[in-house]
Amino acid sequence: MSRGVDLDAIAISPAPELERLTGAISEAAGDSGFAPLESIDAVLLDMLLEWHIDGERCIAVTNPKGAWRIIYDTHFSHGALADALARALPDALVMQFNLQEQVDLTLRLLRGERTLYEYSNAAEFFKWGRCLGKAEPMQLARPETAALAAAISHPEAESALQDLFQTISAKIPGEAAGTRGRKKGGVYDAVQALGTHAGLPRLYRFFEGWMKSSLDWDEDDVATVLAFRRKE
Repeated sequence: MSRGVDLDAIAISPAPELERLTGAISEAAGDSGFAPLESIDAVLLDMLLEWHIDGERCIAVTNPKGAWRIIYDTHFSHGALADALARALPDALVMQFNLQEQVDLTLRLLRGERTLYEYSNAAEFFKWGRCLGKAEPMQLARPETAALAAAISHPEAESALQDLFQTISAKIPGEAAGTRGRKKGGVYDAVQALGTHAGLPRLYRFFEGWMKSSLDWDEDDVATVLAFRRKE
């Protein structure tokens, strides 16, 4: 099943208890101006766009996948959520991925109040800071793969990460593969390989199960979906 060509995910390790994590998510959403809904059935949809209307928000949490839980947020910029979860779970490693148009990548690794690693290549399509809560100075485009390998506790992966960042830094989109814009051998595949070095499962743009698609619930092994609405 095709799941789109972009990638937006937050990964947390070691996998926290579900109740603790959902509590931290709800608190973070509240601090961002969102009130909880009873369930995803209360989410208001734009049937023409096949998406929720502006002001609605769904956040999915997977069951543990190895040492990780994955979070998918329908809110475009989830940098504030990643920051809040790192503060709420100070002993956990938080990895935030945002890939747009298969070439514009932002990657952050957080622990508590510290940013262990941060990479953002110069935006090709999106110019507004993407997932960072600040301006994106050009020095963020230096891969520093040794620091990344140390942050994911796999220093032996430095050489492999260097190879991946040659593709990422050059913004190589890859070759067409399929009919929905998917490309292979480019930045998208390099980011998935980067996640594999960290022990992550395959990542996606967002979890679509809030639209009541059982296929995505099963594929992503989702534990729960929290629904929110922007406060008046």
